Amino acid sequence: MEDLTREFIHTLARGNDGKGIQGEVRIRRGARTSVLDVDVAAEALNNALVRIGFKLARRRLIPDAAAVADIARAMRGTHAAFGKDLTAFMESAAR
Repeated sequence: MEDLTREFIHTLARGNDGKGIQGEVRIRRGARTSVLDVDVAAEALNNALVRIGFKLARRRLIPDAAAVADIARAMRGTHAAFGKDLTAFMESAAR
């Protein structure tokens, strides 16, 4: 297992033509909405460690549909509350 882990991490760090893991985040602002774009490039091994990791992630880390709906509902509420607070702040700052 240790050798698989070392090989996996070495490939992540040195793969992708020597660039390792690369990431880029961009924000596209519109008149009423904004979009957050996230790009990641990496090279990974397709070995037993990867399969075990994805199986664990699928079973333990990825929430079911009901939980995703709850999270989305909470995020929408948080976003709406933040928008109201920001509006109130902007109005008070303009006075």
